[in-house]
Amino acid sequence: MKFVHLALAAVPLAFLAGCNTPPSQVSYQNAPAGVSPSNFRLPDAPGCQGDVARFQALIDNDLATGHTTQSVRDSVTADLSKAQAACTAGRSAEATSMVTTIRKKYGYPAS
Repeated sequence: MKFVHLALAAVPLAFLAGCNTPPSQVSYQNAPAGVSPSNFRLPDAPGCQGDVARFQALIDNDLATGHTTQSVRDSVTADLSKAQAACTAGRSAEATSMVTTIRKKYGYPAS
């Protein structure tokens, strides 16, 4: 039981670290079920690119840890592709607003 408490305490720390490790480099093989691995980091890209990348990394992590389903992840990714397109087209404020709306739609905090 003590291990579970320690593992759960480490999850918030992983989000606070601020390193730029792409989700593809994160190893979920040794992490306990439902717990993010210690090397999980949200991307730190600026602006709308970062907004899209961070939520994509978060939803990918939630899928890998069993906190969401593949169909939800696919829906989020489809929605985020529209925000990414707006961002790429130079509509940064619109893209950031879209990410906020997408986060709310799927029950995530707005920021």
